[in-house]
Amino acid sequence: MNKKIYLYLTFIGFIGLLLSCEKDETKAVLLDSPIAPTIQSTPDLVLKRANGLNVLEFKGTPVDPGFQASATYFLEACAKGNNFQDATLILSDKQDLSMKITVADLDGILLKKFPADQVSSIDFRIRSVLSISSGTGTYAYSSATKTVDVTTYGPPTLALTVAGKLQGVVSAADNKLYSGWIYTDGTALQFTNTDDGKKYGDWAISTVP
Repeated sequence: MNKKIYLYLTFIGFIGLLLSCEKDETKAVLLDSPIAPTIQSTPDLVLKRANGLNVLEFKGTPVDPGFQASATYFLEACAKGNNFQDATLILSDKQDLSMKITVADLDGILLKKFPADQVSSIDFRIRSVLSISSGTGTYAYSSATKTVDVTTYGPPTLALTVAGKLQGVVSAADNKLYSGWIYTDGTALQFTNTDDGKKYGDWAISTVP
């Protein structure tokens, strides 16, 4: 009789352990319509060489899939209206939506796709990627597009308008040594530093018959 009671108690204890495990288990339930991340604010994107070491900050809100989840965020850019068919990655972050980059680093990235010393209309978005450990897959959600006019800068340039068009010589190594070809119609040359507006020279050009 004592042996049966012992077996009954063991069985009841085993059932209790199972029920306890079920209560402690937390199931991740994905919302039918998860809340996508957003871009809350973008910095001033008139990029200037003199501010190259300044830090720019893009702020946003995280994705909400209906449970506390770990996500990787990607700040991406493309030409306005391109629908991110040829997206440029600016930053990635696994922590939060305060994404920071220096002026010089952002300018270097954008120059791979956009012209220097011009204003370009650029679309930005934040894309989040969730990897759920239960093995149900990977999910990506993107913010609404935010279009910003961005001014990039190229190598230091001394520019002038002559022979009916804008021309210039550049310092490719940023060492104050400038070189390049200028096509002239014989009028005087006066160069303007595109960074600070200073003017140099007023050289008359004589043509050789």
